[in-house]
Amino acid sequence: MIKPENMKSRRSFLKHLSVPMLLPSWKGLEFLWGSPPYKPATPRREEDFWEEIRARFTLDPEQIYLNNGALCPSPLAVQEQLAQTEKYIQELPSVHLNAHTWPKTRAIRAKLAEHFGASPEEIAFTRNTTEAMENFIFGLNLKTGDEVLTSTHDYWRFINSFKQREKREGIRLTQIPMPTPAPSDEEVVELYEQNISPQTKVILVCHVNNLSGQILPIQKIKQMADPKGITVLVDGAHGFAQLPFKQADLGCDYYGTSLHKWLSGPIGTGMLYVKQDRIAETWPLFGAPERHEDSIHKFESVGTVQAAKYLALGEAIQLYEEIGAERKMNRLSELSRYWTDPFRDEKRIIFHTQLDKPEPIGAISTLQIQDVETPKLAKFLEEKYKIIVRAIRHPEFEGIRVTPNVYTRKADLDLFVEALKVALAKGVD
Repeated sequence: MIKPENMKSRRSFLKHLSVPMLLPSWKGLEFLWGSPPYKPATPRREEDFWEEIRARFTLDPEQIYLNNGALCPSPLAVQEQLAQTEKYIQELPSVHLNAHTWPKTRAIRAKLAEHFGASPEEIAFTRNTTEAMENFIFGLNLKTGDEVLTSTHDYWRFINSFKQREKREGIRLTQIPMPTPAPSDEEVVELYEQNISPQTKVILVCHVNNLSGQILPIQKIKQMADPKGITVLVDGAHGFAQLPFKQADLGCDYYGTSLHKWLSGPIGTGMLYVKQDRIAETWPLFGAPERHEDSIHKFESVGTVQAAKYLALGEAIQLYEEIGAERKMNRLSELSRYWTDPFRDEKRIIFHTQLDKPEPIGAISTLQIQDVETPKLAKFLEEKYKIIVRAIRHPEFEGIRVTPNVYTRKADLDLFVEALKVALAKGVD
């Protein structure tokens, strides 16, 4: 249930999104105030709450979607706000986009900064995690011989980007194998520290690994790297809006994330964070005016943008606040344990995610069945049971990546468990 004090802050936030006296012909501006919150008449069971959350989404009733690690769906309210804002912009594009819609995204930026625990002047809009991280990867001042340290499990796009700098500028990229599941936080930090050389200038690390769902100890890595003068870049594609945290919990100077993943914003929305005192020294991916040299806005100098997408984030933020960060993380962890627990003692099943820890584990888990080809298992689940997962094939390990979301029913996971039992007993051919 939404507390009265939260309702007050929500009204104050949404009021900033109202657009008075735009055009007499436009009658659909009510969407800028956000959809009304659900007000239950009586106390509910926990599963009833999650059914109400599920009702906000326009899901395919014939499929069970367990590939939220790739892309999360947006609630209907986000879709409707996006469509209506875009309709309004198209009535008088240059005026309605530049003069009316884009300025209203300041309220969205402020809300994102609040949830991340930063100043709005440290947060920039991007189209995805890739665009955010590329600003850091190509924006850091590195010279011939400087080393970048990362793992073999980090996202392939960012590895390729550093390889390009390696070819063009003579920097050196060093990748270290990461066990799956990863060992303790202390052992992970030690693994990075043991591979640091006098030339190491940057460590690239995932907040939550996209292959295995492993949550990495960012703060401990940063504390180890700081005295050595090493910059830590954090790929937060699966961190923001899945894990409850603030910037101070990580201590990082650079963080990039997608908002169309765990925040469930419109496809093509992301953000980056750069600590205020690192902005001036970091080059933007696209050339920006000199007046923005020490401004976060230099990272947004990408030409015309779809401001309607960023404004529609207001509805996604509203839903996130209604659920609550801790409650969401606990639910995602509950769902992950719900489907993994039945197989914990199954000798033919290998989990590549650390499940044996008391704290929440999040939504992402990767499972491998010995003697069953991973692509065939994924195809079997989709064709026989209409269950969508992601087949992961990495040189060091493979398995199906399973990522439920807040709308996922336990009944759906029951069917998934039964399908895996069939695959174990009878195979997938």
